[in-house]
Amino acid sequence: AGQAEGTEQLFAGQPVTHKGAEGARNADGTLAGSTALLSDCVRNLVHWNILSFAEAIQLATLNPAQFLGFGDRLGQIAPGFVADLVLWHPDTL
Repeated sequence: AGQAEGTEQLFAGQPVTHKGAEGARNADGTLAGSTALLSDCVRNLVHWNILSFAEAIQLATLNPAQFLGFGDRLGQIAPGFVADLVLWHPDTL
């Protein structure tokens, strides 16, 4: 995500090319992954009425931090936690 279309990089030892809306593709053209930004994924979940904003943010922050074993220092706004903050405006959801 965030790479210019046509950008190539190694992923799991294989060359992968960013193909814009088609996602990231292996040399043989198979799908290697998404190129969507996490903020766009959160926005889509809310916009499509799949989850509330609070639920979507938890999926993007607390849940992965806990899954990776960093839930004691990442994933929430609390004393002693590392945080990068993003300001969301209701009109952008």
